[in-house]
Amino acid sequence: ADYRWEFIGQAKSLKETNANFLIAFGLAFLFMYMILAAQFESLVHPITILLALPLTVPFAILSLILLRTNLDIYAMFGLFMLFGIVKKNGILQVDYTNVLRARGEPRDRAILDANAVRLRPILMTTVMLVAAMVPMALGEGPGAASRAGMAKVILGGQVLSLLLTLLVTPVAYSLWDDLEQGVARLPGWLAGRRPADLPATPLPATSLPATSLPATSLPATSLPATSLPATSLPARATAGPRDTAQVR
Repeated sequence: ADYRWEFIGQAKSLKETNANFLIAFGLAFLFMYMILAAQFESLVHPITILLALPLTVPFAILSLILLRTNLDIYAMFGLFMLFGIVKKNGILQVDYTNVLRARGEPRDRAILDANAVRLRPILMTTVMLVAAMVPMALGEGPGAASRAGMAKVILGGQVLSLLLTLLVTPVAYSLWDDLEQGVARLPGWLAGRRPADLPATPLPATSLPATSLPATSLPATSLPATSLPATSLPARATAGPRDTAQVR
C-alpha cells in the first residue's frame, strides 16, 4: 500500500502562512513597480528603487535571530512595513536626482548633490521610526510578545540596511542610466553605420576589351558674305556770322 504524509496543526498553519506570504510578497512588488512606473513615467527608475528591497530581508531575519524572536505573522507584517520605509528612501533620492538633471546638471554631479540634500530627511525619518519602535519592542504585558515581533523586524532591518541602501540606490541609478542611454543610441548607430565600417569584400579584376571609335570628319561650312548698303548722310551747311553779314 502507498503511504503519504502531510503537516497538521501548527506546522500546517505555518506552511500555509509561508505560501500566502510569498504570494503577497510578489504582488506587493508588482503593485509597487506599477505605481512607481506611472509616477516617474519610466520603466527603469522603479527598478532602481526596488533593488534595495531584497537587501532588507536578510537584515530583518538577522535582527530576529539576534533578538531571539520567532518569524510569526506579526513579524511578516513588520517586513511589509519595512519595504515601504526603505522604498521611501529610494524615492527621495531618485526624484531629486531627476530634478537636478532637469535643471541642466550632469548625471554624476546630480547624484552626489541629491544624496547630500536628501540625507538629512532620510536620517530624520529613520531615527524617528527607530525611536518609536523601541517601546514596542521592549514592552511587556498581554499581547506584548506578538507586537514585539513586528517592532523588532522594523527596528533591526531599518538600522542594518540604512547604510547599504544609501549606497546601492545611487550606484544602481548610474548603471541603469548607462544601459538606458546605450539602448537609446543603438538604433541611431545601426542606421548611421557607414559602408566603410562594413568588412570589405575584394572584387575580382575584370579586363574590358579596348574599343576604337571611328574618326568622323565634319564638313566645313562657309558662311555667305553679306554686304551692307552704304548710307550717305546729307551735308548740312551752316552759315557763319561773317557770311550772314555779307548777305545783309
